[in-house]
Amino acid sequence: MARQTPEYSLTNVSAIPGIYFLFDHAPPVLGLGTWTTLIKVMLVDDHEMVVSALSQMLANVPGFEVVAQLCNAELAWDFLCAHSVDVVVTDLELPGASGAELATRILTNNPAQGIVVLSYRVDPAEVRSLIGAGVRGYVPKSESASQLTRAIAEVACGREHFASAAVKAIIDSLRTDQSNEPSPLTMKQTVILLYMSRGLTTRQIAEEVRLSTKTVEKYRGEIFRRLDCKNQVQALAIARRLHILNESWARPQTR
Repeated sequence: MARQTPEYSLTNVSAIPGIYFLFDHAPPVLGLGTWTTLIKVMLVDDHEMVVSALSQMLANVPGFEVVAQLCNAELAWDFLCAHSVDVVVTDLELPGASGAELATRILTNNPAQGIVVLSYRVDPAEVRSLIGAGVRGYVPKSESASQLTRAIAEVACGREHFASAAVKAIIDSLRTDQSNEPSPLTMKQTVILLYMSRGLTTRQIAEEVRLSTKTVEKYRGEIFRRLDCKNQVQALAIARRLHILNESWARPQTR
């Protein structure tokens, strides 16, 4: 008999210390049509009730298997040394070594490891540092449960998933860091350029920003026109020269 997915209400789980995900009947995982095995997930959070709640939520979404629930970076590292997982989901604030330190240590040894970072706040410098280290997923804890399941699925498939709040924080920080010269690009054009700089195809960008491929192509054309260039290579070179892009995070994806 098919497993019944619980009908969660739109209750904010703020009664559980340390978590604000909305258990809103998480949808089936996207992009898993070609998968023949479950996505193995390791959860790292020092709040027992939080990690238990996340595990329960993922257990009710087809395609996931939580293989470990750990409370600090050292235990997580020891587990990874002995076992293989598809995606590590870690909180940033951990006792001892932080989630960021754990992610950097993991990616230094295995650049292809999928990691999704959870955080209470969206710190632009923090997000950019994590991207620079090779983290491919970032979800603020203010987002919904479906945002997390989507992030895990996409990272497991070798793609990236940065919640809209994280992307906006990066773009906002770049605008603050720039000289007094106004950027020739709009916010939306800069977001498209951000994904272009990381090697995503038009179709992949369209999926990330939830637009049609035709609309993304239109944005690409507008970017080339505003930067007075003919192709993507020229556009990225000009964007870096104008400090629209930053080398610390404008880097190719690890496939």
